Amino acid sequence: MEGLAASVGGGKSEEVTGRPLSDFVADYEQKGQAARNERCRIYLECLPECRVICSRFIVLAEKKVATMEATECRQHENFGVNYLPSPLVTALKKTISISKARINQSSGGSLGPRDLLPFIDFK
Repeated sequence: MEGLAASVGGGKSEEVTGRPLSDFVADYEQKGQAARNERCRIYLECLPECRVICSRFIVLAEKKVATMEATECRQHENFGVNYLPSPLVTALKKTISISKARINQSSGGSLGPRDLLPFIDFK
């Protein structure tokens, strides 16, 4: 850029060749496709391990929810109150549902481990 600025400032812009917009657009598209290809490769590489982790989580979470619900239901019965799941039980059920949906979908590589395993804090 310094050469171009100096040439333009000195009135010698004909000595500097630039690139047409189509070159920049082509470069951008090529880099974007390379990034999409790499993302897909990483997705396919991590998907089997994510499925194993997610399956284990779902089994454990469903057991935990069943235990929590049974305890909460007994407590409600002791007080003669209709049972409504706690926010924690509701949130855990929602996480299980999301996990099942995401791990079974075939997105063609648009998701990463953070998306496939929503119950893990990847800080």
